[in-house]
Amino acid sequence: MDRGHPISYRVLERGTPVETSDGQSFGQVKRVLEVRAKDVFDGVVVKTPAGDRFVDADEIDRLYENLMLLNIDAEAAALLPKPGETPASLAPSPGATLKRSARRAMRRISRR
Repeated sequence: MDRGHPISYRVLERGTPVETSDGQSFGQVKRVLEVRAKDVFDGVVVKTPAGDRFVDADEIDRLYENLMLLNIDAEAAALLPKPGETPASLAPSPGATLKRSARRAMRRISRR
């Protein structure tokens, strides 16, 4: 599959295929989450066979015209949380690393 050129999250289209770092198909982009007033990319809701999942911006490696590539493998992707009413307030998934949890906490603190 032709990935196309790298793109910004602002032009990422609904239905774009999502792939894990180990090359497994994960789902399709359902919705991009951002805080427009602060120009912050929060993440993406992905439609998967197991239901919608919230993918934090830190878990996205690259965005292309025809593909969203995650920086986590299929096993870690299967542990991603379902989106809530406020996905940015979700606790880290069980497979989250301490480093990723710290980055997320710092990002939340800096928004206040």
